[in-house]
Order: sequence, then C-alpha cells, then structure tokens
Amino acid sequence: MPRPEAIRPRFEGLRVTFGGGLRTTVTTTTARMQPDATPFLVYPSLPGVREGTTKIDARLSSIFVGVDGAQLGEFRLGGAIFAYLFDGDVFSGQYGFYPGFAYVDATSRDWRFAAGLQMDVFSPRGPTMVDRISAFAGSGNPGNSFKPQVRAERFVNLGADRFVVQAALADALPSNIKPPTLASTENTGVPNAELRVAYASGEPRGDGSWVPWPKWEVGLSGATGRFRTFDLANSFAAYETRLSGVALEGSARIGRQLGLQGELYQGRALGPYLGTIFQTVGATRRAIGSRGGWGEAAWWWTPTVHSHAGFGIDRADAADLAGSGIASNRTAFVNLFWDPSPKTTLAVEGTWRRTVYATGLDADGFALMLSSELRF
Repeated sequence: MPRPEAIRPRFEGLRVTFGGGLRTTVTTTTARMQPDATPFLVYPSLPGVREGTTKIDARLSSIFVGVDGAQLGEFRLGGAIFAYLFDGDVFSGQYGFYPGFAYVDATSRDWRFAAGLQMDVFSPRGPTMVDRISAFAGSGNPGNSFKPQVRAERFVNLGADRFVVQAALADALPSNIKPPTLASTENTGVPNAELRVAYASGEPRGDGSWVPWPKWEVGLSGATGRFRTFDLANSFAAYETRLSGVALEGSARIGRQLGLQGELYQGRALGPYLGTIFQTVGATRRAIGSRGGWGEAAWWWTPTVHSHAGFGIDRADAADLAGSGIASNRTAFVNLFWDPSPKTTLAVEGTWRRTVYATGLDADGFALMLSSELRF
C-alpha cells in the first residue's frame, strides 16, 4: 500500500502543523446530570426513577491545525484552528464539530494582534481537571468560553518576569453553551469589552520544579457588555440587559512539587461567560447578580505522575431570581494523571456536584471519570 503524501500548504513559504488527540472517557454517575458525559449541573431526583448513568464517550477527541506564515518586519503572521468532536452546543450531548478557536494573528516579542474565535480575555484561568470541558463552569469559574473577537496584547519582558496587558472587543453571546431557557437572546450590535492585566514571576518548571507554572502569577480582569432578550413567556416582549464582571486570579508553586491556584469573581448576567450558573435575567427581568470562586491544590509525585484537588462554588442573588432558576452550584474534584510519554495520558477523576434550585429543590451526586488519550 503506497504511503500518502505529506500535508503541504497551498502556498509556498507557509508551515502547517497538523495534530490532535484521540481520547476516550468512561463516566459513571450516581445522579442525573446535565450533560451526562461532561456534567455541569445535577437534576432533582424523581420519585420511583432509578438514577445514575454510565457513558462511554469520544467527544473530547480533538483536531488541531496551526499555520506559521510570513514575516512582516518584526511581526510573524500565523493562525490556528482547534476543535473537539462535540456538536455546536455541549449541552446537546451529540457528536459534531465544535470549534474551540479559529483565528489569525500577528506576533512580535512585545505585541500580539489577533482576530477570530478565541478564548475570553476575561477570567481565563481554569482548574486542572480530567473533565476539562466543564472545568468549574457554572461552579465559580466564568470565562473559558470562546467568542469571535479582535484582540491586542502587550508584553513587557523583565528577565524571568513578565507583565501582560490584554484587551478585546468580543461578540456579546457565545454559541458553545445554550442551557434550556424560556427566553431567546441576541446581541445588540455592540461588542463586549474585556480587559486583563497580569504579572508572572519565574519560568515554568524553573528552579528544578516539576510544576509547569511560573513561580507566582496574579491577574485582574473585567468584562462589560449588553444583549437583547425576547421573553417567550410574555408575548415576545423585548428588553436589553447589561452584563458586567470582575475577576481576581492567582497561582504559585511551592518547592519542587506543590502548586496552588484559584480565582474569585463577582458580576451580573454573566451567563454568556459561563458565570451566574449560566443565567442572565430573572423572572422580574432583573440582571442576575452572582459571586463565586474556586481553588486548586496540585502535587507532582514524579515528573510524570501528578494529582489535583479543588472546589468551586457559584451563588446567584436570591432577590434577582425571584423564586425561579438556580440558586447555587458547587463542584469538588480529585484526580490522578499519569503521562507515560509526551504522547499518552491516562487519568482518573472523582467529582461531587450539588445544585440548589430557587424553588427549594436540592440535588447532589458523585461521578467517576476514566480517561485515556493518545496525542499526535
């Protein structure tokens, strides 16, 4: 059988990198969770109904294409596409093509300009979970969604330290998560504004550490915007809602094996940023206020074996909910990763989730996830 030709770009002077990961997960839960393979929320129990699910899934498999383009002065042109095998909405539980990012950029030592589908500038830090899709979304970790945006970044390199300023104008609503709702939302034509400043000291794995983080890092970010809502339960009445949020993040590595990281946030109507437990406005049309955060402790047993444990919680303001919606959501996890080679990872993770509804219903449950991944 003849060997296929190597992947080549259509134009000369470009370098194309193709890669990805083949990943299979097995998830067993003790309660009904949504969605079943990458849970965010716990459904209330139903009398007489046996609960719990087992799901064998490959939607966390991924495809990556990177393009390294021409040099224009001090800037290097490039771009990237990354996608999972989810459908366009992770709540759907279906297979499809789910773009995480697709952008073009121009990068120099001090600047980066980019346009396209990218991760939020607001609150970008996330926990180290086997279930990296949910990753405390709706449990104290806003941001980490993907939106079309134009972005500018300024880097100030100070030896082993680095100061970063990031700013973006982004589409008001993400398309990757659409929880069930009685309202329909759309953007108003005015993009969201996002800003982040961060300072990092020390190189990742510096000083002989096994932890792949800077010695310490701290960041502050914010977002503001607005969107239009059509109330399907009230003859399609339309109104505008303003969203806003601020987040404080940080991380540190202690010695060779210990790492700590976390984040605190407060905001309003942050459903488009996976905050406010995916909610935007309450029954009274008031923007739902919320606050939350998460923390993680990591321990590297060896350079290739590491464990992580963390807890996150999101609370919505009861007065804004007016007795309808989700009052709080929390998640705790502990896991173990083994990387026998740069191409392979085996992992196991246990999680506990609890969702409290504004009606007084309360549901919780455990989940166990096994994962194997082969990268190429």
